[in-house]
Amino acid sequence: MKAFMLLISLVVVLSIAVANGDHYEGDYGRGYGGANEKELFKSALVKPYVKPEAKSYLKYQNYGGYEGGGKVYEHEKQEIKTPLAPPPVGAYSQAIRVSSTVYISGQIAIDPASGRLVLSPFEAQTEQVFRNLRAVCEASGASLDRIVKLTVFITDLRQFPAVNRAIEKYFQRPYPARSSIEVSALPRGVGLEVEAILQL
Repeated sequence: MKAFMLLISLVVVLSIAVANGDHYEGDYGRGYGGANEKELFKSALVKPYVKPEAKSYLKYQNYGGYEGGGKVYEHEKQEIKTPLAPPPVGAYSQAIRVSSTVYISGQIAIDPASGRLVLSPFEAQTEQVFRNLRAVCEASGASLDRIVKLTVFITDLRQFPAVNRAIEKYFQRPYPARSSIEVSALPRGVGLEVEAILQL
């Protein structure tokens, strides 16, 4: 009889939670987001359900990850943008932050102050690319030395020594991991594009 009464009490409390809060259900958990959620769930001796494999991805605020009826996740996308690097010319962002990782779109040799391309000599083009990359890094709150991976696209591998010299100038050891790919063409007719992954 006591077990039956406890079950009835739990059902009543959970029903009140539904009536007083917004129901949440998604890929990483489900629960109720009302203002009295903390007291309701504590009194019912239960907590919002979270899939075990998702727990490391949840950023909890207050009780059970709820604040004002919503969840905040560490893996939400945050746009990084700065006027000190070329603005996007298509459907992409200068960079996207997810948790402590920043994914920086490929940078080419556009002078953000004038909007003009810097094509020759190739060394000047390379310098502009890495200045733009640095500007996006700084907009994310970090420096070039937080970059863990570079991907270099180049139309003529014979020009690659200039890229190596720029990396030695702008980075400290240990240098980032790197992939270098020779391609037939790049946007705006440039000879170099560099994208990066940065760890905050």
